[in-house]
Amino acid sequence: CAASKESRQPLELDYDVGKRVDSYCQELGLLLRPLINMCVVSPPTVISREQIDQMVGILRVGIERTMVDLEREGIADFS
Repeated sequence: CAASKESRQPLELDYDVGKRVDSYCQELGLLLRPLINMCVVSPPTVISREQIDQMVGILRVGIERTMVDLEREGIADFS
């Protein structure tokens, strides 16, 4: 989907996606390491199920907000 935007290189768009997800997650209290279009999470080795659920919930919101941005900007169509 990102390759359809002629004005930008596909790899540049991939980096942008990772940065957007990272930014939204940071706003919500989750630190990630964006690697191109992926986001790496590094939870502690001792973590409760509740904390894992919270971490995954924040990541989901970050991804959903990024998807909304990309659709609004005409970069992607997830429908």
